Amino acid sequence: MDPMITQLETFMRTMRRTGSALLQHDMWEHFASYHASDEENTAHAREFAKSKDLYKEASEGLEKLVEELRSTSPESVRAWALAHHKILEDLIADYEGVENRGTEVFVAREEQEKWMLVHDGKADCVDENTFYISVNPERYRLAFGIDP
Repeated sequence: MDPMITQLETFMRTMRRTGSALLQHDMWEHFASYHASDEENTAHAREFAKSKDLYKEASEGLEKLVEELRSTSPESVRAWALAHHKILEDLIADYEGVENRGTEVFVAREEQEKWMLVHDGKADCVDENTFYISVNPERYRLAFGIDP
């Protein structure tokens, strides 16, 4: 396993996890904050700020690492993109033709195209659709050497 692929994916995983926390906070703001105490809202605001900072750090770290690797180890970036492409290919194979899974297949194909842009040096990463694309933990661990 190329340690650079694991490092790239560690940044992506942080972005994925903190992105989920940011979405939860948005839902809190819209639907729960009106019914919560000042203390609860303050606690959520603190967590939101932490998640925002973590997301920003991971995003900037990923951008910097991709830029660096494009000149020092471009094969690592290409392999990282192909690993994502393969995971999506496996998801498509699992869901293609399955009733009520057409949207997941459509989104997976779109993401495959975007990962090929990363592979070809035309993008740094993909803004993943974690609502429709669920991560298979076993496939993810095999591809990246870390838990999702």
